[in-house]
Amino acid sequence: MKAGQYVAVMMMIVEMVGAFCYLKTKDSGKRMVLSCLALGFAYAIIIADILPDATENFQWGYLICIGAIGFMFLLEMAFNHISSYTAVGGMAFHNFFEGIVVMSRPSIYPLLVAGIVLHKLPEGMVTFSLLDHVKKDKVKFIVAACIGLLIPIGTIVPIPEAIVKPITGFAAGVMLYAISKTMKRSVLSHFDAESTNKVGIISAAMVGAIIGGISCMLI
Repeated sequence: MKAGQYVAVMMMIVEMVGAFCYLKTKDSGKRMVLSCLALGFAYAIIIADILPDATENFQWGYLICIGAIGFMFLLEMAFNHISSYTAVGGMAFHNFFEGIVVMSRPSIYPLLVAGIVLHKLPEGMVTFSLLDHVKKDKVKFIVAACIGLLIPIGTIVPIPEAIVKPITGFAAGVMLYAISKTMKRSVLSHFDAESTNKVGIISAAMVGAIIGGISCMLI
């Protein structure tokens, strides 16, 4: 395998570790904090990583992103939980194209590896957070594993360059809308629980966003 493919496999493994950590966290208050950490992280990744990739030298990227947000709003009016499922689809798109990006890098260096660890660890948690309405943790873990597997797949499947940025922009809009709704729903459903620390929830989201921003700078 090439160096980029080894890195892609590492990214998949780290993401699975994040999913496993969330799976083993049974306390609802702790899960709430982990969810907000992961969702705050996801905001930063979308704004500082995915959206810039979608709009670099592509002037329609922001418009496609806004269109995706409007599409999600209309779609959610018609179907329950559709935003969560499509957000998971956005995560899948993101992982697939990350594999493509990794293979395009001319070199692999220590800071890149550090960025990967920070970047991917919470993303397994994000998948679980977006599927909180699914009862079986085993099903959510399988979904997270399939999404993680798309990273190394992205290193070997050829994709027309002309459609990469439009799809990435659409995925960014889908994820922004769905993660915002998921954050609101999760916080409101737990905010009155005695086991949930309100300050901890807000702090976790902020820390997640900071870590996400730092990891984007590293990669």
